[in-house]
Amino acid sequence: MIHLLFFGAVFLFDLLLMTLLPIDFSSMRFVFIPSTMFIFMIYCARTYSFKKSMLLALGLGFLYDLLLFQQMFELTLVYVTVMLVAKQWSNHLSESMFETITLALITLFLKEWVLFVVLRLTLVTDWHFFDWMAYRVFPTLLLAILLSVFVYGWYITYNQILLDMTSKIRRSEKLRWYQHK
Repeated sequence: MIHLLFFGAVFLFDLLLMTLLPIDFSSMRFVFIPSTMFIFMIYCARTYSFKKSMLLALGLGFLYDLLLFQQMFELTLVYVTVMLVAKQWSNHLSESMFETITLALITLFLKEWVLFVVLRLTLVTDWHFFDWMAYRVFPTLLLAILLSVFVYGWYITYNQILLDMTSKIRRSEKLRWYQHK
């Protein structure tokens, strides 16, 4: 239940940012893609198993495809691909705030790059690579630096609540394994 509460809150925050900063692909102006849910997904995937991380990426990618992107399975493919890379890379990192935020920003860049490739291959966009980088990726990454610190605070709170719930469950167990050595 706590998982749905936190992921729902981050999703609503993402929708609020999308409403305040609408995306207009018709003109060549700076576009900011609020990827708070993606960043939170990357943070959570560091502690999840491989299977749970892949299912999370599949589910969130499908949710965004269904509700927002309107191109079926493109974001799902992108999210799962980026999650594969993120899980492999996160195995070599420690749990510091700097490395976690860096992982989120690099995977956000990778997500945008893979999304560009997928959209070009499916002929959904006719933007050139440098236009995509200048008008979409650069503003997204700049504002994602601030958002990733904010989302990291949510992630720490989320993890702390999960640890408290786990310790409460363990304290209520009748059989204490450490006494039976």
